[in-house]
Amino acid sequence: MEGLQNFKNRTLDTFPEVQSCWHHIENFIVGSEAKKIEIGNIKVGIAVSLYSGVIFTERVFKQPLSNFLFTVFHEFTHQYQFKKYGIEKMLELYSDKMSSEDGAILMKQIELVADEMATRKLRELQKKGFFLGLNIPTGIYKSMPLTSFAATIKNLKSQVKDLGLKSSYEINDIFYSWLKS
Repeated sequence: MEGLQNFKNRTLDTFPEVQSCWHHIENFIVGSEAKKIEIGNIKVGIAVSLYSGVIFTERVFKQPLSNFLFTVFHEFTHQYQFKKYGIEKMLELYSDKMSSEDGAILMKQIELVADEMATRKLRELQKKGFFLGLNIPTGIYKSMPLTSFAATIKNLKSQVKDLGLKSSYEINDIFYSWLKS
């Protein structure tokens, strides 16, 4: 996987206490079959998962360890979702195939699953004796109203329509370009 060694080095330089359980984290990452891991700048957030891979900002490495690990597991859960459902299903919420309301429901569900998996993976590590004193985050999406998701969907659908994008691959590429600009 492109970028895995760089991500590992950066992680262990920042959080040396992760060394003892890195193999558990790496197994989860590799199992996701993500195409690449990138450390770079994005317009919003501290990390994003696209069909083409996961992008982490430098800001993610400034997070407390619990938030950092939660973010890693959350974003790679999205890679498992791409693997299971495919790019078409994961990105159809931005196309004209789905209403903004249905897209918001799907987007919230996708995010809730990623939050739940991240929490579960951190608890698993604690059961194996790692990070016993760590407070485990539960994510932010459960309390986020559907209207927030709907606004995001409407905005992105508008951009997709204005650009005349039809394929999920075009949508992924334009999101990547927008995030990186």
